Amino acid sequence: MTKELKKALDEVCSMKEPSIEYLLLKYAYKFEANAMKTLVEAYEKEFKVKKEDTKEVEYKFRNFYRCPYCGTEWEDVWDSTCDDDCPNCGERHISPYTSEDV
Repeated sequence: MTKELKKALDEVCSMKEPSIEYLLLKYAYKFEANAMKTLVEAYEKEFKVKKEDTKEVEYKFRNFYRCPYCGTEWEDVWDSTCDDDCPNCGERHISPYTSEDV
């Protein structure tokens, strides 16, 4: 667990029952899906929320990428603003230069 995720977990557990939507909006851009799952689980445990009591909020982002090595541009829809691999040259971990909500 990263220090940043640990800090976020501590913050979640110190809140006065924030909404799950608030947590997702506050932290979704910082963490990958697995880290967000950890935060949501910590929220559910701390506030004794049953899974059926929380509505599933699904965020989608259209990410726009440009490979710095071969110049290929592409877009893809993900559940976060995550890095992607170039479909042309295979260069890995390219961050989106912009994203939009879908």
